[in-house]
Amino acid sequence: MDIVDIYLECNDFKEAVRRSGLPAYVAHIKLLGSGVLKIRDRIEYGSRAGMLGAKAEELFQKYVPTAIDANKLYRMNNPGFDFEYKGLTIDVKYSSLRNKSKAPKRQWGIRCKGDRDFIVAFLEREANSELDEPIILIIPYGMLSFLGEESLHIFESSDVFLTYQVLPEQLREILEEYASLKEQELI
Repeated sequence: MDIVDIYLECNDFKEAVRRSGLPAYVAHIKLLGSGVLKIRDRIEYGSRAGMLGAKAEELFQKYVPTAIDANKLYRMNNPGFDFEYKGLTIDVKYSSLRNKSKAPKRQWGIRCKGDRDFIVAFLEREANSELDEPIILIIPYGMLSFLGEESLHIFESSDVFLTYQVLPEQLREILEEYASLKEQELI
């Protein structure tokens, strides 16, 4: 039986992989290609922030289609990371633009609790634009220093914003380069 038929029958990625005998990444690619595998829509499960976070994950999956969704492969709301790409763990975050009256600079904030290799942050470009042409940052987790805090506050003039901003079409390419370094055990 084909992986797509198995998945449609059981509606469970892990079970479909088990039944098919395929490696998870092969099953994932085939299911994505068939259009039957989608990131769960969190609109019905939580807040607006949760829904925008899920949409950011969908956008990441669009830019890096071969990344494996940890929420489906391991468990929903996997606490450490959202995606795995060639051995790299990636936590996808979304932040709306925060215009504080006392702070004239544009700013964003993301929670950074957990253990992963990278944070890919989708930042709202303009107030109320949400994920329409977001600013994208790919941040190596080991390069961050939190001083005991679990949140990262990002300002337009900050080193994090200026250093790690990428274009959507660069995401996969950059992750590919890091994956190569990991394969060579250099990271």
